[in-house]
Amino acid sequence: MVSFVYKPHLIITRVFFVLLLLVFNIAAFCQVNLQSGWNLVGNGSNSPILPSSIGTNAQVTSVWKWDAKNSKWSFYSPQKQDGGQAYSASQSYEFLTSINPNDGFWINAAQPYSLSLNTGGISASTFNALASLGSASTQSSSTSVSSVLSEAVIVHTGVLTAIVSGVSGPVPFLQSALSYLKTGGSHYSICVNTPWIDATHSSSAGNNCSSSGISLQGTWFVPSGSTNSIKGTDASNSTFLNTITFTDINATQGILYQSEPNTYGNVQGFAGSSAYLMLSNTFSIQNLAGVTSLVAGQSDCTNGFASFVFSNDGTSASRTCQTTKVDGSTNTAVTINYANSSIPGVLTATSNGQTNYVGITSGSNSASGQMVLIKPGTTQCGTGSGYSLNYCGSITVLTYSN
Repeated sequence: MVSFVYKPHLIITRVFFVLLLLVFNIAAFCQVNLQSGWNLVGNGSNSPILPSSIGTNAQVTSVWKWDAKNSKWSFYSPQKQDGGQAYSASQSYEFLTSINPNDGFWINAAQPYSLSLNTGGISASTFNALASLGSASTQSSSTSVSSVLSEAVIVHTGVLTAIVSGVSGPVPFLQSALSYLKTGGSHYSICVNTPWIDATHSSSAGNNCSSSGISLQGTWFVPSGSTNSIKGTDASNSTFLNTITFTDINATQGILYQSEPNTYGNVQGFAGSSAYLMLSNTFSIQNLAGVTSLVAGQSDCTNGFASFVFSNDGTSASRTCQTTKVDGSTNTAVTINYANSSIPGVLTATSNGQTNYVGITSGSNSASGQMVLIKPGTTQCGTGSGYSLNYCGSITVLTYSN
C-alpha cells in the first residue's frame, strides 16, 4: 500500500476507514458542520445512534458503516421509502439500523448542514476538524516541515474521488494507508487492500499492491517555500507526483488533502481528504515486556474486551476474551508473537500464520492509549466473481489500558 500515493494504474484500489475508538471523560454535544459529499463522523456517546436521526432526505443521500465482523457494508438512505432495506438486500449489504458507541460512519450529504452529535468530551473545534473532512482551514507550520515529518509514521484514511476513463462522473473510494517518511527522502509503506464503497464500481480484481509487507514506495520532499505541504513520487512511475497538504503540520492528528491531476492508466486524476494520526516512532517490543492490557473493540468477545498478557521480553502475548466469546466457543488463549519491524514504532504481530502490524498513537504509552492495528489485504480482495471482502485489509484504532 502506500499511504499518500494511490495506485491508480491498478484501478481496483480498495480501502476502508479507520474506526476512531476514542474514550473521553466528559460528555459534550457539538454541532458538526457537514459539507456536501462525503463526511467521516464518529459516535462518541454511550448510546446508539438511529440512522433516521442523522438527517432528512433533503440533507442526506446515504449513510454507510463498515461491518468488520461480517466484512460488508451497512447502508441506510432517507431518500428511499424503506430506508434502503430492499436496496441493501439486492446488493448484499447489511441494512443499517443502529450505529453503536465508538463506531465510525460515513455520511454522503446532499447539501451542507449542521448535525448535533455527542462528542464524548472532545472539543467542538477538534471534533469538527476530524468529523467534517474538508471543512478545516489550512494552518501554517511554525516549524520546518522537514523537521516535523522526518521519521514520521502516519496512518490516514479518507475519501478520494477518481476521474476514470470510460466512466461517467467521478468515482469515490475510501483510502486507508500507513506511510513512513524516512529522513533523507525515502517513503516506505504497507499496502492495505480494501473495497470500493459502492457496488456500481465493483470488479473481479481487488489487488492494488505491487508488493506485500513493508516496501519502498518512492520519495517525499518539501517544495520550495512550502510551510505545510509535501510532494510524493512513486518508484514505479517517474511521472507520478502527488501533493499532500496538512491543515496543521504541528498536530499529531488532523486532516490532510491530496491531489494528483495527472496519473496514469485509466485513472486520469484523483483528489480528496483524509483524517490522519501520527504514530509513536519510539514504540518497541521492549515497551510490552511484562505488560498486561485490556483492549476494547474486540468483535469476537461478548463484551468487546480482550486481555493481553505479554511475556517478560515482550516478544509474545497470550490473548483471551475478558468474559466469553460471541460464538460460544471455548475461550482458550491465543498466542501472538511480536517483533520490531523496519519501520520505527511499528511491530509485526503474527498468529495462526497471519502477520499484521501494530503501533500506538503519538502520546500513548505502554500503560494506556490507542493501538493501531493494520491488517494487509491479499490479491483475492474484491467484490467480483472469485473474490471476497474477507481477503481485504483494514486499519483499526483500538483503546487499551493496563
